[in-house]
Amino acid sequence: MFHKMRFLSICLLATLCFSGCEKESLPDEIYGKEEWPTDQNVFVAGFENNPDEKPIARLWKNGKMVNLAGSTGKVVRASEEVITSEARSVFVSGNDVYVAGYDIIAGEREGERTGRARLWKNGEVQELEAGTYYEQAAGIFVSGNDVYVLGVESLHPDPSARKWAYKYWKNGKAEVFAEGNSLDGVKSIFVSDGDIYVAGGYDKQAKLWKNGVEENLPGGDYSNSVFVSGSDVYVAGTGSSAAKFWKNGKAESLTNGTKDAHAFSVFVSGEDVYIAGFEGDEARLWKNGVVQEIADDKDARVFFSVFVSNEDVYTSGYTEVVEPIAGSSLKYGYMKATLWRNGKKLNLRTESKNNSRGTSIFVK
Repeated sequence: MFHKMRFLSICLLATLCFSGCEKESLPDEIYGKEEWPTDQNVFVAGFENNPDEKPIARLWKNGKMVNLAGSTGKVVRASEEVITSEARSVFVSGNDVYVAGYDIIAGEREGERTGRARLWKNGEVQELEAGTYYEQAAGIFVSGNDVYVLGVESLHPDPSARKWAYKYWKNGKAEVFAEGNSLDGVKSIFVSDGDIYVAGGYDKQAKLWKNGVEENLPGGDYSNSVFVSGSDVYVAGTGSSAAKFWKNGKAESLTNGTKDAHAFSVFVSGEDVYIAGFEGDEARLWKNGVVQEIADDKDARVFFSVFVSNEDVYTSGYTEVVEPIAGSSLKYGYMKATLWRNGKKLNLRTESKNNSRGTSIFVK
């Protein structure tokens, strides 16, 4: 994906010690005083790279990491060695915290890697009906007692063959609704009044599926997020290097295309439509199509998610941190997972100065 490559394209990466998930090797003093809400819990899903710059799934609750079934970089789940993992989406229902993502597992044969779609419930891996080949989960939504996990499965033993089934798991049982040629062909799922909406795209065509019926979104290359409010369906994405959104299939541009821009997340609160993304090398938050001034975002590069709760507006993504190398005139940089509340930075505790990212927010 574009944003993954962008995330990793820095000149020199820091490599420090990596420890267990429940430990914090970076002291609280470096974060300063932060005002976390006392009447609600803020969950952020994402990843932090290990010293080999391989992503490891992370979930933060009020800024502190919580354990995803022992994710510490080289772990065993059901006698399987996890090489890399990522948490893509988080949803909270009642007292239960659901996270969707994937593990890359070391195979039985030397050099073999197997992708497994993952659903964690309160930190424990849940059973998802397994496909034949490589799988990943991209999104999650809970409607009543039903848990929907969005994902893909390779239709060929070699994932590079670019033949993918797009599907969702409902309470662990898989249902394929489309096929395409992109691993990142589906990004977001939303369930409303029994209807299942999925945002995605392939072959540089943004798409929306409703109950498996495919719709091309005009002027769009990719769609990244879907949100349903009443009878209105909102989708955020990109087209011709411009950030875009669609309301009931009608496209509107958020940027003019002179700078590369993407819209990654849409959230509707009352009459207000919030969209998170980036333009050029700056993170962007749009409210009703207007860029919002965020006081504490000068080093923010991308907002991947937006969530509104009790009139508080949360965005997550990463900042760019640049520090001098001891004994040298050179500097190194890394991307730091970060959360903002009403424009004020709330740092997510990480274990080291390796790349990290906050991908999805849920406030309860």
